[in-house]
Amino acid sequence: DDYWSSAEGRWSIASRGANALPPGPVKATGAALQDEQRQKVNETKQSSALVSMWNIAGTWQDKYGVVYRIILVKSDSWSCLRRTKKGVITSYPIFYDEDDGLCWLGRHKKASFDPYQLPAEPEVLQWYPQGDWTREWPMMEWHRVAPEMAHLLWDELDQDDSWTSKYW
Repeated sequence: DDYWSSAEGRWSIASRGANALPPGPVKATGAALQDEQRQKVNETKQSSALVSMWNIAGTWQDKYGVVYRIILVKSDSWSCLRRTKKGVITSYPIFYDEDDGLCWLGRHKKASFDPYQLPAEPEVLQWYPQGDWTREWPMMEWHRVAPEMAHLLWDELDQDDSWTSKYW
């Protein structure tokens, strides 16, 4: 008869019959268990990052009074309108790059944030310059504007619909 024994958490055949199965289910141990746990953690991080990325939509403002309106276009890309205090409006794409795992501002990847570092409901977006992989000094920081205040920052624009076709 073949039987299985567990010595130091490893299953092995104690007699002949290499194709014999152990009685009952076999739990993953050692490296296999670590790989399984690592995969679950990565899946959780990825779904958490997706939630965080989707939740960047809204109105933001930097310390200079520049206002940013971010709208989700697809699950991994957004459109961002930037409005200066003088009323100058420019549009930028924001997109997720699977190769480096970062969200980038602009087609030329001017700045990025790491979606895996964001909470589910981000209140601050810190943007780091291209090439700054240590992420110690953000080049800009945006703070979320409360929804009840956001309309006040865009009232002028909302009265004039001509800008919407140009930027959206």
